[in-house]
Amino acid sequence: MNKILIIIDAQNDFIDGKLGNRSATRAVPKIMDKITNGYYNGIFLTKDYHTICPAVKTIEHKRVPEHCLLDSYGEKFNQGISEAIDKCSSPIIIIQKCTFLDSKLSEVINDFARDNDLDMKDTTIEICGFCTDICVISNALYLRSIYPYTKIVCDSEACAGSTPEMHYKALDVMRSNLIDVIY
Repeated sequence: MNKILIIIDAQNDFIDGKLGNRSATRAVPKIMDKITNGYYNGIFLTKDYHTICPAVKTIEHKRVPEHCLLDSYGEKFNQGISEAIDKCSSPIIIIQKCTFLDSKLSEVINDFARDNDLDMKDTTIEICGFCTDICVISNALYLRSIYPYTKIVCDSEACAGSTPEMHYKALDVMRSNLIDVIY
């Protein structure tokens, strides 16, 4: 069975920075373990980034505190996750994005599957990261619609939401959309 791992926005601002919390800090070792001890055909990491541009004010810029500013500490991957990536033997693919999800993710996965002879119907996508109720759920639901024959799994302990309540609500929504949630 083929498996790919998608780690959403494992960056400082979502873990111990501007939008971080204790739940996010507790999820980091789980993600590190997946990277260093799991078997995956490939590991995909999304990386959120933003620039300061007073002329461009998206809804996100208006409602969410400034975060993951390009080349800032908050935009960098968490140190433990970076160290796990450095030790990992699976192929690592990083996808920069400046919104909750980027359709490039499915393009990159499709290219990877083609180049590595993976049949997506026989591949499990495992997803984890931050924030469960924003970017993780957006990407999980997008992938569910793109890959209707593919098993998608979300590891609840390797995720954290903006609040614990929102984390569990997002997990419920994913489960109702045929994403297997493991606890």
